[in-house]
Amino acid sequence: MPHKYRLITMFCVAFVAAAAQAEDSLGDRFDALQRRVERQDQRIAEQDAEIKRLKQRTGEMDGTDRYAAEVRELVEEVIADAQTRGTLNGSLLAGHDGKNFFLASADGNYLLKIMGLVQFRYVLSTSDSAFDARDSDPDTVGVQPTDLDDTVGGFEMRRARFYFKGHVVDPSWQYFLHFQVSRADGDAVLLDAWVKKQVNENLSIMIGQLKVPVWREWMISGAKQPFVERSLVHHEFSGLYTQGVAGVWRQDNWQVLLSANDGAGKTDTAWSTADQEVLGVSARGDVVLEGAWSQHSEFIGWPGEERFIALGAAVHYQQGEYGTATDEAEVLRWAADAHYKEDGKTVFVAIVGNHISEVAGTPDMDQYGVIVQGGLFVLDDTELVARYEWGDLDAAGIEDLSVLTVGINHYMKRHGLKLMSDVGYSFNALNTVDGVGVSWISDSPGWRADTAGTDGQMVIRGQIQLAF
Repeated sequence: MPHKYRLITMFCVAFVAAAAQAEDSLGDRFDALQRRVERQDQRIAEQDAEIKRLKQRTGEMDGTDRYAAEVRELVEEVIADAQTRGTLNGSLLAGHDGKNFFLASADGNYLLKIMGLVQFRYVLSTSDSAFDARDSDPDTVGVQPTDLDDTVGGFEMRRARFYFKGHVVDPSWQYFLHFQVSRADGDAVLLDAWVKKQVNENLSIMIGQLKVPVWREWMISGAKQPFVERSLVHHEFSGLYTQGVAGVWRQDNWQVLLSANDGAGKTDTAWSTADQEVLGVSARGDVVLEGAWSQHSEFIGWPGEERFIALGAAVHYQQGEYGTATDEAEVLRWAADAHYKEDGKTVFVAIVGNHISEVAGTPDMDQYGVIVQGGLFVLDDTELVARYEWGDLDAAGIEDLSVLTVGINHYMKRHGLKLMSDVGYSFNALNTVDGVGVSWISDSPGWRADTAGTDGQMVIRGQIQLAF
């Protein structure tokens, strides 16, 4: 074979061999890519199957539809978001759902939400006359033995709180733990601590330490208030916490709560505590005439919000100390309220009555309190608020409560981050009387005891709130 043909033949053979080798390499790469795609498809299919299983599971649990829907949405978002796939660790999911940090099982049966609240404020109490004449007879009713400064002010950490909520076993077993760091000594104080079982679509049962379910202002979270601090009526009549059991029956637009408990003001008390109540019972009913239940959890009427109208009423009865030589006090407390909000405006009105009898050595008392408050957004993120409160403690020497408060709030992340400020003015004296045992004075809101017969005490408050 001529030399040139041999070269051409060799070149062709080399080319064919190289092409075959390249084809094999491309085939291997293609096969690897195809296997990778198949693995991704399988993973997506497994995730879709898990989501469908969760949907089927929560769909079958009629009694937990409201709560399970939230859990299902949370799990789906975490799985679907490619940026959060790195948070998957076996069956554990972790992240932030836009409101709270959380840990959850992939099957949706276990959930832990971790939340916190910080309220840092400045309070200034001042008056030109309310603290005068303090060096007169110290035994004079309503007059303190020493002078008080006309103006007192300072910073304080009003609230530093931690919350843990979620469910265990399945979404029908829910829990809530709520701690506050004491301003006095920095110790942790247990506030809410309850377990709730969602029996069916309508009925749930709670046991543990709960809020006394009477005063609406108290039942709304301190993080969702439109003023720097709740009213003085609240501080006298809310009842704060109790320990017991409660059942809640909810239909589409109404709800009834019944509770058997230890009575008002029983935070962290043991069964053998000397002032434990023999009996405490509470009942509250709420009806939403227009709007959604989700709007019932706060006072604020956000811009663009649909119309909301709700009515509520409650009653509480308790019988006093057992194992004492004196008569056992009986307390009958009731409240009624109405709430309207729509597209940046809100109005709330509430009245409370407190009737105390069978107290040895003192007359029966019929006490009352009223608050009227409202808010108006003047900008999309700025709200003007106003509140008037009146009260009668039915005690000799204690003047009626008459306080007007106005303020302005700036919302940077709704309740997650907001600046608040308000000014309160007392038209009557906020005085005390020895031996009476009741008073409108409360240090938490910033009001001080002043001289009987005076008026004009003013409290100026500013606060920044961070909730997460």
